[in-house]
Amino acid sequence: MNFRLIFRFLGIVAFFMAGGMLLALPWGHSRFGGDWVFERPGVIGLILSILTSVAVGSTFLFMGRKADTTLLRKESLAVVPLSWLLAIVLAALPYLFSGTQRAAGTNMTVCDALFEASSGLTTTGATVLTDLESPDLIPRTILFWRAMTHFMGGLGIMVFLVAILGYGTIGKRFMLIETGGVGSSGTWAHYRQFALILATIYIVLIAVMAAVLYALGVSPFDAICHAFSTLATGGFSTFNASIGHFAAETNLNAPVIELVVILFMFLGGVNFVLLYYLVLRRPKVMFKDPEWRTYLAIIAGVTLVVFVSGLIFHDFDTYGTTDSPLHSSSKLMLPCDALRQSLFQVVSIMTTTGFVTDEFEKWNGIALLLFLMVGFIGGCVGGTAGGAKVARVMISVKTFRLEIEKVYRPNVVRTKQIGSLPLDDSTLYGVVTYLFFMVVTVALVTLLVLILEPPTLWTEGGEPVRLLDLFSSTLSMFNNVGPGFGVLGARQNYSCLTEVTKLVYSFAMYAGRLDFYLPLLIFSPNFWRR
Repeated sequence: MNFRLIFRFLGIVAFFMAGGMLLALPWGHSRFGGDWVFERPGVIGLILSILTSVAVGSTFLFMGRKADTTLLRKESLAVVPLSWLLAIVLAALPYLFSGTQRAAGTNMTVCDALFEASSGLTTTGATVLTDLESPDLIPRTILFWRAMTHFMGGLGIMVFLVAILGYGTIGKRFMLIETGGVGSSGTWAHYRQFALILATIYIVLIAVMAAVLYALGVSPFDAICHAFSTLATGGFSTFNASIGHFAAETNLNAPVIELVVILFMFLGGVNFVLLYYLVLRRPKVMFKDPEWRTYLAIIAGVTLVVFVSGLIFHDFDTYGTTDSPLHSSSKLMLPCDALRQSLFQVVSIMTTTGFVTDEFEKWNGIALLLFLMVGFIGGCVGGTAGGAKVARVMISVKTFRLEIEKVYRPNVVRTKQIGSLPLDDSTLYGVVTYLFFMVVTVALVTLLVLILEPPTLWTEGGEPVRLLDLFSSTLSMFNNVGPGFGVLGARQNYSCLTEVTKLVYSFAMYAGRLDFYLPLLIFSPNFWRR
C-alpha cells in the first residue's frame, strides 16, 4: 500500500476544505448583511477551522513528499473514502469552534457537528439545528458554510479535484470510483474533460438559479444558499420552514419560486452528460436515453397518484410548514396549487433533495408509501441525486423479468440490454447484489436504532409509529433524502436523537453517498494487508 501517496491526496483535500471555508468569511461583513455582534463567533470559528485544515493538509503533504506517483487499484479505492472521511471531520470544525447552538443555551456537541457535516457533504439535508433564523444561535457565516458543504459535496470532492488538477491516469481512476463508472471508456485527458464539463454545468446551473431567485425578490444570501442546496439536491435551507417559508411572505410570489425550485431539483437529478448534449443542441440524445425517460415517467406517474389520493383524503385542505399556514380548513386549496404541492414533494423526495412545503408525513398512506419508494429509487446516474439510481432499478427489473421467463422458456436466449446499452452478467449480478445489500443494511440499521432510541419520544402511537419513524429516517439517511416521518418529519429535526444514533446515522449518510462498498473497505483489516 502506497501510504505516502495517499497522504499527499489527503493533504490536497484538506486544503480544498480550507478554501471552501474561506469563501464563507465575507458574509460576516456588514456589506454582505452581517452584524459583527452576531458574526464574531462565526468568523473566529471559521478562521480557526481554516488554520486547522491548513495545518492538517501541510502535515499530510509533508508525509507524502517523496511518494511514488504510481497509484494502483487498492490505493485509489482507499483515497476516495478516506478523503470523504477527512472532509467530514474538517467540515464539522466550524460548528464546534464557533460555538454554534443546536438550541437556545445548548452548544453543538461533537456528534451534532459530525452529523451536520455528514449531512451537508453527502447532500442529505437532515439537521440537528432547531432555529436557523436566530443569528445569536447560528451566525450567517456558519449558515453559508452549511450550504457550502452541499456545493462541495454535490458533484463529489474528487470530481472537483480532477477538474482542477487533472491527476493524469490517477484522475481516471478517481472519476470511475466517484461517478460509479459513468463514461467508463477513454483516456485520462477524456476524464479531465468529463470532470470539467460536469463542474461547469453544475456551477452554471447554480448561478442561473441564484439569479432567478434574486430576480423574484429573494435576498442574495438566501438565493445563493438555496441554489447550492437545490442543484446539489441537498435540502439545507436558511429558514426553519424550508421552502414553505416563502408561502408566508406576502411580498413574494411563492408559487413561482416553488416552480423554479422544482425545475432545478429535477435538473439536479438528471445525468449531467445529457444536459451537456442539450447545450450542444442535441436533445435527441436525452429523449432517447431510457433512464431519463423512466425518471420522467416515474415522477409524472407518482405525482398523479399523490395528487388524486390527496384530493380524496383531503390532504390539501391545510398545508404549510410555517406556523401560519397559507390555507385554513374553511378554504380548500385550488387544484392547481394542490398539483404543484404534489409535484414539489415528489420531485424533492425522488431527487433526494428533501425540501418541504408541507407536512407531507401527515398525508394519506398511499402517498407515504410512494414517497418511500421514490426516495429509495433516487435520481439518474451522473446527477447529484442520491438513492439506488433509476438505472440500477431498471437493470434489476430487467433481470427479474429474464429470470421469470427462464422458468417457462428455458431455451430462449434474450439480449440483455437497457435501450442500446448491452448488459453483461457481471453487471446484472453486481446491481442485484447491491440492491440486496442495501435492503439488508437498512433493515439491520433500523433494528440497531430501535435498540438505541428510548420510546419516550413516541408517547402517541406506540411501537408501530416508532418503527415507521425510525425505518423512514434510516432509509432517508442511506438514500441521502433528509426528512423522515413523524417526530423526524418535515417540521422536525434530528436533535432529539441520542448521541450514538447521530453517529450511526452519520456513518449511514457517508456509506450511502459512496454506494456502501467503499466505506466498508477501509474498515476491513484484510484490505490493508499485502
